[in-house]
Amino acid sequence: MTDQTYDHTSPNNSEVTALQDILSASEEEYSDQVELLSTYEKKRKHAEEKKDDKVWNDVIKV
Repeated sequence: MTDQTYDHTSPNNSEVTALQDILSASEEEYSDQVELLSTYEKKRKHAEEKKDDKVWNDVIKV
C-alpha cells in the first residue's frame, strides 16, 4: 500500500470554485446589508433632526 497524503497547498479546481462561489455570495449579501443599514441610518438621523413621528414610523417600516 502506498502512503497517500492530501496536498493542502494545491486544492482541486472544484474546491476552489466552490469557495469562490461562497465568497462572492457572501460579499453580495454583505454589500446589500451595508446598503440597507446606511439607508436606515440616514432616515433615522433625518427623523431625529425633524422630530417627526411620521418620518420615524417610515424608518421603522424599512
